[in-house]
Amino acid sequence: MTLPQLHFLEIPVTQGVNGNLYGIFRVYGQAGAHLFSVGVDGSNFQKIADLPSSAVSNTRFVSASDGNLWGVSGNVVQISPGTGAVLQTFFFNGKNGSCPWSLIQAKHGTFARTAGGGRTVSKGTPDGVFTLNASLPPPSR
Repeated sequence: MTLPQLHFLEIPVTQGVNGNLYGIFRVYGQAGAHLFSVGVDGSNFQKIADLPSSAVSNTRFVSASDGNLWGVSGNVVQISPGTGAVLQTFFFNGKNGSCPWSLIQAKHGTFARTAGGGRTVSKGTPDGVFTLNASLPPPSR
């Protein structure tokens, strides 16, 4: 007897600047993860891309002012919601902090969040708060 493959959501969904919801799902027993989009009414579910687990493990995305999804999974990642391409990654190495949690985009366009390890990142403070300037415009929200 063969059981069907089970799918599960990895993280809460995030609403993109185009109004669609974006998230990650996995298939039990398979490596990697899958970026998907769906309309807010549940229509038009679409698997956009396969992603490596290291790029999206346990992250919650922010739909940033550049239209891309930004999140953390031990590192900060930027993912194109249209193609699923990982566009940019900022790596934590323990000396500049570790174990960051979800991001927020501040009103001036930079990202802010806390990171473990008791160290600073960029213009962070010694308690592990960091900022990351990705040269994005301020959000319109």
